[in-house]
Amino acid sequence: MGSSPEDRQRLRETRRQRIKRSEWRQIYWPMIGAFVVIVALAIVLFAMPGTAGDMLVVFLLLLCPTAVILYAVYVSLVLLAIGLGKGDDYGYKGLEKLNDLAEQMRGLTKSAALVVNEQSIRFNAALAPATQAMSAVVEPERRDGAAKMKTGEANDSNTAE
Repeated sequence: MGSSPEDRQRLRETRRQRIKRSEWRQIYWPMIGAFVVIVALAIVLFAMPGTAGDMLVVFLLLLCPTAVILYAVYVSLVLLAIGLGKGDDYGYKGLEKLNDLAEQMRGLTKSAALVVNEQSIRFNAALAPATQAMSAVVEPERRDGAAKMKTGEANDSNTAE
């Protein structure tokens, strides 16, 4: 739990690298692949026999809407990833501060508990003679009864032998 600032910095960097790889794998590479497919379809379309006007109409009616829709989807995904990444960074910073505060409070609580424990032991040790004296004065029959029980038990054990 007591991680050093260097460990936290290293953890933060590995987390950022993992997020960056995840962004490339989930957003950028599919976007690049979709554009490559659209360009390849356009090249195949224009390589097919027919008039240029026919090919242009098919290109505009078929491939351009696909490109526009895919572009809008991927741009929104990129913006979403950037926004969530920034939100995650802000949340991580806040949670890291909270973790540091909790660790400081744990240390303070532990040191305060040690002081209270030591003072309690000293106080009880200082009051032990007074407690014994007061119990002898306030409850003498209890003390005498306990002494009689001990001597009675000793007598019983002697007669049993």
